Amino acid sequence: MKKMQLFYCAVLVAAALIALLCEYEVLPVEYIGHDAHLLYIIDFYSIVAGFGTTFFALRMFVFQFVARSIQQDNEQRALAAYTKWTGLRLAVFFWTFSTLLLLYYATSYTSNPQYCLLIALVGYVFCWPSLKDFQQLRIKRKDSKKDENNGGIEP
Repeated sequence: MKKMQLFYCAVLVAAALIALLCEYEVLPVEYIGHDAHLLYIIDFYSIVAGFGTTFFALRMFVFQFVARSIQQDNEQRALAAYTKWTGLRLAVFFWTFSTLLLLYYATSYTSNPQYCLLIALVGYVFCWPSLKDFQQLRIKRKDSKKDENNGGIEP
């Protein structure tokens, strides 16, 4: 689990590094021209990337195939699946951060990437990988098995 927590921190450091490189103009800035059609595309992409990927990453463990892989009977395999899906979740956020940062620095005439990046960063706070989350996902399976066996009626 420590590896995933280090990966979590590395994503933030990498995003901060991209921002610093753009601030000090090591990476190019303001290289996308002013065009109404291009502005629409940039704004649309920012919203889809900011909201869509944040929602997808936060709700990833609800998808059936992900939940089934984490809620296996073999705890070691379940932990490996949790690690894999957590890594994918963090990679999705890194992709979102990097593209929104690059769009923000590539344009000076729209602030949509900036606000969508802020929304993604707020969502990222809720993705800290921990054994507690893994155990809560495992408890949900045990509770649902009890409900199936009792027909939903508690003794």
